[in-house]
Amino acid sequence: QILKNLLANAFKFTERGRVKLHIERAPTDLPFRSASLQRAPAVIAFAVSDTGIGISSPQLERIFEAFQQADASITRKYGGTGLGLTISREYARILGGDVEVQSTPNVGSTFTLYLPLLRDQLQMPRVPFDGRLAEAAAPPLPTPITAEDTHGLAGKTILVVRSEEHTL
Repeated sequence: QILKNLLANAFKFTERGRVKLHIERAPTDLPFRSASLQRAPAVIAFAVSDTGIGISSPQLERIFEAFQQADASITRKYGGTGLGLTISREYARILGGDVEVQSTPNVGSTFTLYLPLLRDQLQMPRVPFDGRLAEAAAPPLPTPITAEDTHGLAGKTILVVRSEEHTL
């Protein structure tokens, strides 16, 4: 739900350019605000970057407050209640993580969801291969997102990449 909201916002506020989702293990030296992130043996970062309208420095923390947008003209032009980022940050905190933002007006924004990985999650699952058809060991494909689930993504082209490289 958090990523869905961050991606929907990125598409909503990007009229030209790109929206990118980058997932990687977070550097170990990041100064996390959350104690659970500080204690985690590893942290995964989901960064949603766009080339949209951007947000000025004074407005950055305000956008996480309930019913707030960067300014009143945002609500008039783009709509929305101003609850999405508030809810997303709260969900992240419930999961032991956090959502942070970096932005420059007229250049774009990057919203990063940080979540702790627990010790038992550090072992990547391995699927045994018995020499028969590779498809037999492949995991099932996820259920496609329907138009009513996209929150502004309908009609957009989205590239989904599945990587077999596990470096966590």
